[in-house]
Amino acid sequence: MRFAANEKLEIIKLVEGSSLPVKMTFDQLNIPKSTFYGRYRQYLDHGFEGLEAIRADRGGQWNRIPDKQRQEVVETALEYPEKSPGELAFHILDDYSRYIIAWELCRNVREKPHHPQTQGKIEMYHRSMKNVIFLENYYSPEELETEIASFVDYYKNHRYHESMNNLTPADVFFGRGKEILRKREITKQRTMV
Repeated sequence: MRFAANEKLEIIKLVEGSSLPVKMTFDQLNIPKSTFYGRYRQYLDHGFEGLEAIRADRGGQWNRIPDKQRQEVVETALEYPEKSPGELAFHILDDYSRYIIAWELCRNVREKPHHPQTQGKIEMYHRSMKNVIFLENYYSPEELETEIASFVDYYKNHRYHESMNNLTPADVFFGRGKEILRKREITKQRTMV
């Protein structure tokens, strides 16, 4: 749902003055925390004017990757041929909102030909993202980046994947998976006694 600037300001004031925990306040107002904090940052940086809807400049493509960054990704991919697209993206960027761009470029540089499992996983990831992202209309690149960053954080760090033994991608990537599975097995054995 889209709000006018005065409604956004009213929501900010409600959250600031609420005696409830912040998460509960967001739930009561039916506002995602990423959306609130994006608006709140705009308000702190630019005041009331920052809450006005910002239209993308019609003169160019706001989501086009600059040539310099594109070349950096290609050079890094060629320098580290053993790394997967995800590992390359982590290597190149720390910023989640730019992670997706790096992932796409790295995937295009080195996607295994004739490997349907990899392609299926990538397509499922994109479909999951589109299902979440397309639920809203975004009037500025910053809003879209905030929502993508929120999705990527959830997908990598909080969403359990059945194909990964109900671990998160971050657990698998950082090598925590075996320890988590071992603890689960111990807990399972204790509860069955």
